[in-house]
Amino acid sequence: MSNMTIQKWASAVLALSLSAAVITGCSSANVKPNATEAPQPSPTEAAAEESESPAEADPFGKYDSPVQLKMARLVDTTFKFKPGESIDNNDWNKLFLDRLGIDLKYAWTANQQQYPQKMNVTIASGDIPDLMQVWGPQVSQLADADSLADLTEAYEKYASPRLKELMNLDGGIALNTAKRDGKLYAIPEPASTVPNTMLFIRKDWLDKLGLDEPKTLQDVFAISEAFATQDPDGNGKKDTYGIGLQKDFSKNKVPFGIEGLASGFHAYLDTWIQDGKGGLTQSTILPEMRDVLLQLQEMYKGGQIDKEFGVKDSSKVNQDVVAGRIGMFYGPQWSPALPLKDSWANDKADWRSYGVVSIDDKPALLPVKPNGQNYFVVKKGYPNPEAAIKLANLFADISLNVTEENFNKYMKSSIDDGNGGKSVIEVFKYAPIRLQNHEAVFENMKLINDAVKSGDPSQLGVGDNLASYERLKKWETDKTDPNAWQDWALLGEGGTYSVQEMYVRENRKINDEYWGPTTETMSKKQSTLDKKKEEVFTSIVLGAPIEEFDKFVSDWKALGGDEISKEVNDWYATIKQ
Repeated sequence: MSNMTIQKWASAVLALSLSAAVITGCSSANVKPNATEAPQPSPTEAAAEESESPAEADPFGKYDSPVQLKMARLVDTTFKFKPGESIDNNDWNKLFLDRLGIDLKYAWTANQQQYPQKMNVTIASGDIPDLMQVWGPQVSQLADADSLADLTEAYEKYASPRLKELMNLDGGIALNTAKRDGKLYAIPEPASTVPNTMLFIRKDWLDKLGLDEPKTLQDVFAISEAFATQDPDGNGKKDTYGIGLQKDFSKNKVPFGIEGLASGFHAYLDTWIQDGKGGLTQSTILPEMRDVLLQLQEMYKGGQIDKEFGVKDSSKVNQDVVAGRIGMFYGPQWSPALPLKDSWANDKADWRSYGVVSIDDKPALLPVKPNGQNYFVVKKGYPNPEAAIKLANLFADISLNVTEENFNKYMKSSIDDGNGGKSVIEVFKYAPIRLQNHEAVFENMKLINDAVKSGDPSQLGVGDNLASYERLKKWETDKTDPNAWQDWALLGEGGTYSVQEMYVRENRKINDEYWGPTTETMSKKQSTLDKKKEEVFTSIVLGAPIEEFDKFVSDWKALGGDEISKEVNDWYATIKQ
């Protein structure tokens, strides 16, 4: 098998996985070597052979004596472990110790719902672990408190060429957001600039009611009304909703958020856009968002939205989807994995994915933020800050130099599920710092679909691409395997990756123009503004006069929004020079 083939399926392991923040794809390392050239050792292999001293700034140098690194990190519900393993005891932790001499331990972990509060409590206590996964405002908060190590020298000396290459795929924007006064205080995970939100609809319900697939936002409204009033599940009860909606009105609250619907009105939640006068304005307070809320209010009054949406988080709405009460929602690309696979398994719900549609003849654009969302920070005073860089180096090296031998050990493993089948364990998620090439998936999608059409999988290797190929081939003749359905819904023609590829091809994105650091007023007042937004938006959907939005805009400005706008525009003026 060629190096190129191995590297392609290594990329697919990461790019095809549902964890949006933590996937890694191929980069220029995918250049196929001359067949007559002897294979070159990877940097980690070379480091092991030469046993260089860390004093020589070897990106993969092993410490003479193990150094302990205690970390706090997010561990979501997709983390699964092989028998006998855990977040503290797994092959990645063993690799870090054996290859680098880093003894990685976890001070604590939490899921997405619990993590922000637990991290805030930790920061307030002043007793922070050596390494932490945080978000932008927390980087500023910790830096202001002089609690973070300056990583500038450690990054320059110890970041491997591959790590630096991945870090600069966005032009260095994410890296710059982690700097203050020219000093690097965090390792960012550059965010994807590929739009992620799309519309999911039960095609079986469309067919039952004689409805066409949506071409406009008006079609979406008609479908929503029909799903809520025309008994699409055929049980004779009024127990279905037109569209799934959760309680949080924030851009990153997916699935079941309003971002996709808002984009159809050309409104962009929590996004700084150009104001047409050479500056930036916050789209959340513009008149287009007023129209979005008015539409949602009408849908709520019409019974198209669950009366209890104001207290339901995404996990609760997931349950409604699986139970067959919801036939349409806006959600992320990975929705076929969660919750739609369970919905399909429950009653063979025929979910399809569609690009977001517009209220008028202008294309609906989706906001993307070209900077880091996850940041990894090191506590000031920790004696080996370069250890965090080395963790990132090793993951970049392993993921881009994966061999058939270590695929199951460090990328994905298949184990018996106890029911005569196989369960896939996404081992790569155990590594704490992972960088990604977000567009690598489209090449892999084409490889897999070409192989399915030709029946020739010889270029797919033995990893995740081949497994997806086998499930897609199985799907052609056997419509009983939920994993095969998931791969078809993700990778097949018309699947979610096809929607994303269309977004890229048609440039269906609008950039969040502010990618600078958290401003002083943001750190002090953004949480207050966000809370106000949640309260007012929820009340309007529930029936409060739409004039409450106008009052919200005035309050937003007075409570710190105007100050933030000035800080944002002062920053914007400097980068335009």
